[in-house]
Amino acid sequence: MPSVDPAACNGLRRTASGLLVPRTTVEGLAPGTVVGTTRSVRVDVTAPADGDCPETWTVGARLASPTVEDVATSTDLLPLADDTYGPITGSALLLPSAGRWHVTMVARGVLSFTGVAGTFIVARIFNVTAGAVVANSETFVTQVRQNVAGAGQTTGDNDTATMIKYLTVTGPTTLRMEAKTGFQLGTQPTQAQIVSDANGRSLLAAHKVSD
Repeated sequence: MPSVDPAACNGLRRTASGLLVPRTTVEGLAPGTVVGTTRSVRVDVTAPADGDCPETWTVGARLASPTVEDVATSTDLLPLADDTYGPITGSALLLPSAGRWHVTMVARGVLSFTGVAGTFIVARIFNVTAGAVVANSETFVTQVRQNVAGAGQTTGDNDTATMIKYLTVTGPTTLRMEAKTGFQLGTQPTQAQIVSDANGRSLLAAHKVSD
């Protein structure tokens, strides 16, 4: 039998059937079946320097939650029928992987009228992949109600509303913002928009909170 160096850092052992060479297997680097940059936990491995004895491998884990954001562009709601939702231009947001996501919608609405008027704007989050509205995501954005108007009087409003939802998805998922007007009384609005510009943005944003 060959001799074996008795140093503490020598992992070889002499057995009746020969030399036993140790082997190490590292498993379970991240929850689930996929390991990659889209996971919410990353594992860092630091190898030992050449010649180190013993060879020490350092393994650590850190949060690496993906974040995504899509800023919308201003969208005119006047062409929509009353109480009918329509998509907001540029608001498509891709959640790149399965998991639980913290989703934020910011909607800035503008309404203008001449004379007696009453209309409001509501926005919501729509799951394009599932073909369904995200439950309880409807958000009251703004409203104008003017019961008495003077000669040539113009009325308007400009407000911003925010909705936060926690959404669990089973794979890559596309969301979008939708909005509608609700007519109450008087004249139809001369302006009804979800606005996004340098004075205030409308957007969808999300970050992953768990796998």
